[in-house]
Amino acid sequence: MKTHNFLSSTKLSILLFAFILLFNGCKKRPFDYRNKYCGDWKIRFIFVKSSVIRSGATYVWHYDTTKTEASGRVFYNKSDKHYQVRIGAGGESLYEIDKKGNLTTFEGSGHFLNTNNFEYTQSTTFTMTGVRQ
Repeated sequence: MKTHNFLSSTKLSILLFAFILLFNGCKKRPFDYRNKYCGDWKIRFIFVKSSVIRSGATYVWHYDTTKTEASGRVFYNKSDKHYQVRIGAGGESLYEIDKKGNLTTFEGSGHFLNTNNFEYTQSTTFTMTGVRQ
């Protein structure tokens, strides 16, 4: 009978150790709906600068578009509500991600189209899209 108790406590200890290792040794938070968005991303930025050009009595809107790409990473911030997006070597921003995959900040909004693509717009001058690597 004692052997059974010893085996049971040993099994329980192993299961407890595995559980602790699984949830503390992992960068993702257990049971967090945002886990599916964490990882490495290829991020494309589109900046639009508009200006008005006068030609005689005519005014013409001119748009100058700059496109750049960088490697990025979506990861947890220390806050439970926020995720950070790191672009290249720096340039980190905080975003809230709700259960529907919407990205929000005080400056703009966007959403995850699926677990491999997202888009974000900040006014009419800045757009960011991401593709999972």
